[in-house]
Amino acid sequence: MYDLVIKAVATKKLRKLGLMKYENKRAGDYSGGNKRKLQAAIALIGNPAIVFMDEPTTGESIGLRQKTVKHPIRALYLILLS
Repeated sequence: MYDLVIKAVATKKLRKLGLMKYENKRAGDYSGGNKRKLQAAIALIGNPAIVFMDEPTTGESIGLRQKTVKHPIRALYLILLS
């Protein structure tokens, strides 16, 4: 039962951050930008009240950077460090 819940949560986060086409790829083989998106997805598991993100757009292309910054993150507080 818990396996299904874990799979559902992981799929939801991967879909939200545009990583579904990489779901069967080892995280170590991700590009720098996709590694950052995966880190964000992991940080958002459990719907935390506060999210600290240290330079979350490092390694991303300009287009992806704009999409990341505009992405709605459901947290009470979001603190971006650069």
